[in-house]
Amino acid sequence: MNWSKLRGWIQQPTTLVGLALAAGALAGVGLGELSETLGCTILTGAMPLLIPDNTSAQAKADALAVPLVHALAQHAASVAAGATVGAAAGALAETETDQPPTPSDMFPQTENKAG
Repeated sequence: MNWSKLRGWIQQPTTLVGLALAAGALAGVGLGELSETLGCTILTGAMPLLIPDNTSAQAKADALAVPLVHALAQHAASVAAGATVGAAAGALAETETDQPPTPSDMFPQTENKAG
């Protein structure tokens, strides 16, 4: 590998913008902040900035972008669903107490008729 060519490629402003867009799209979809469609659009829009247009690698990268973003979106959705279930379980656990029931809780139909 020619390190000077790689260094020159990374120092290009278009490469830096493309890397920032790709990282932002993947992070946004992975965290559930961007929709799957928007993440795919940003990622496929960043490919021409990253990959020279004289290769067939752009078409291959665009084809890989859709399944990658879809997998990240599914992961974000499952994490969000798990967090929702965890929050519901936590709220339920807070409402329940460890104290034994009192007689009025066990037999609410009886009242004290002393007097």
